[in-house]
Amino acid sequence: MQCSGLGALIAISQAGPRLHSRVEPSRIEVLREFCLVEREATMVRNIRMGRLAGFVALPLLIVGCNGSTPTAPNSSMAGATAADDVPLDPPPQTEPPVVSEPIESEKPESAEMDSALTPRMVDWAGVQTEVAKHAGKVVVLDVWSTACEPCMREFPYLVTLQADHPEDVVCIAFSVDYAGIKSKPPEFYLPRVTEFLASQKAERVIHLMSSVAADDLFIEMDLDSIPAIYVFDRDGKLSKRFDNRTPAEGEEGISYPKQVLPLVAELLGSR
Repeated sequence: MQCSGLGALIAISQAGPRLHSRVEPSRIEVLREFCLVEREATMVRNIRMGRLAGFVALPLLIVGCNGSTPTAPNSSMAGATAADDVPLDPPPQTEPPVVSEPIESEKPESAEMDSALTPRMVDWAGVQTEVAKHAGKVVVLDVWSTACEPCMREFPYLVTLQADHPEDVVCIAFSVDYAGIKSKPPEFYLPRVTEFLASQKAERVIHLMSSVAADDLFIEMDLDSIPAIYVFDRDGKLSKRFDNRTPAEGEEGISYPKQVLPLVAELLGSR
């Protein structure tokens, strides 16, 4: 007997005294007690599953069978705890999220982009060699660092300059992040440098990084501080160096719009 028997019990109650007289009282009592046991087991199971709300009205249905408060099941009918007798429903199984693989055609482009943004390690002699490769074009060399806020503020002008003059201008960004700390070699700074370059969409710019500690490099370059911007003419000769010794008029430091861009325009027009 299952507590579809509960439906039968309710039907007996609704049928009235005539049907009650045809059913032995002992069978009605057994049916009621069985339903009480099953109700208790179901409530335990659903409490554990978080579904108690639908069972609050169930005792009222049982009370309606004879209009009186149901008696508690005796020990012979419900001796063991319902939770021990009734197996719990297994928790719902959820499928692990499916991680989509990148499209194969996108992988080479991403790798190419990462390669374009990864600086090549050089010393000052290596920088000069790179500049000399581009004779016949105006070369703008920007000496910068992620620790230099004015450098990063002016950096977008370098990116735009290269985009505006892809055939006549070569822009080189020379990172001097390496501070000479033994536990932090030049490669230590690559992630932060590359992250900044990616944020600037600077794939068209040539990227170099100093393999020499900044203090030693500045002595070799006769440079007090950064930012510093070198502009070379088409013959590879240094036309002008902008640094803290040559601040822009009305500015605390150097300025691409006020200093660098006008000089580049002049050199391009003198061809």
